[in-house]
Amino acid sequence: MMHIAMFINGEHYAGAERVQDILVESLRENQRFSVSYVSVFNGAFKDRANLEGVNVFYLACSGLISQILSFRKIFKKNKFDLIHCHTPRTLLICGVISFVSGVRYVYHMHSPALHCGNSYLVNRINFLVEFFFARRAERVVCVSDAIRSHAEKYLGLTSNTSTVYNGVPALPHSKVKQFSGFSFRVAMVALFRPRKGLDDLLHAISLFNDRGFGKKLTLDLIGGFESKEYEIFIDELISRLGLVDYVNKVGFSNDPLLYAIEADYLVLPSKQGEGLPMVILEALSSGLPVITTEVEGNVEAIKNGFNGFVCAPKNSASIFQSLQHAYSDESIYESLSENCLHFFNSRFSSVVMCKRMEEIYVKPQV
Repeated sequence: MMHIAMFINGEHYAGAERVQDILVESLRENQRFSVSYVSVFNGAFKDRANLEGVNVFYLACSGLISQILSFRKIFKKNKFDLIHCHTPRTLLICGVISFVSGVRYVYHMHSPALHCGNSYLVNRINFLVEFFFARRAERVVCVSDAIRSHAEKYLGLTSNTSTVYNGVPALPHSKVKQFSGFSFRVAMVALFRPRKGLDDLLHAISLFNDRGFGKKLTLDLIGGFESKEYEIFIDELISRLGLVDYVNKVGFSNDPLLYAIEADYLVLPSKQGEGLPMVILEALSSGLPVITTEVEGNVEAIKNGFNGFVCAPKNSASIFQSLQHAYSDESIYESLSENCLHFFNSRFSSVVMCKRMEEIYVKPQV
């Protein structure tokens, strides 16, 4: 039996963490593998992930050197056969441990490090970590072809990369949606942070509601905020744009799709730094059309006019035009919804994702 350490940051519970959750659940059902979590931080992941029956080890220290020593101690005691790391920080720690002990490791690239965070300096440091340690991984798993191209172009990785699309479980009773006709309602699901583009969406909604199309556009925000400062910024923007009556802050939900499916469209107006957002795949699995921006993996899941609409990033006018198009052409809505279901079943099932990952664990050259 292969003992795998799923090495995570543990601060948040967002799309990348959802991937880890799904993988671990699948691995637990396969008698060829046993799996444990190793978490750098004791954060939101422990409260929101499905940890039943899974060993979880916390490094319980803040300094990088202390974390390396702490992980070394956990590694020696538990004798992991392979480490699966998901972030530049875990890659750095894992790379050092591998240099000392020779342990195999796989690196999962969920988004491009150069564009992922809010700090230019941190992004550059993370890029350098990937540059030095990703090439030493047995396999670099990229969640989309766009991320794989990034790894090959900027990190010089050619021989050890694979694309494994993110996947989510198929819903048992998915069906083609119909446009509500009574209102125009969109939902955004995210761990809200600047690169998700919520401010651009709010400006676009303000434009839409000012144009007098007959129905006011309402927005449900489903998820938590990365920081209190950013939440205050968004609250002030909502107030300044006169959208207080049109924006509903739902907050974090263990099942955000329960809220999002009631909307006419899911909107993800990312500015940059997307691999293959799980929330888009969950929308496809339920037949919910998506409006998103032309950013990395987004356009591998959403095709303009086929299963949603694609607009320019960092451009509220372009987002407004997509909202206007979605509102004015209700006749194609059922076709968009039907295409969502077909596209999901052919490419983004969690069963396919987990099978590919299990093959990589056993045969890393796959």
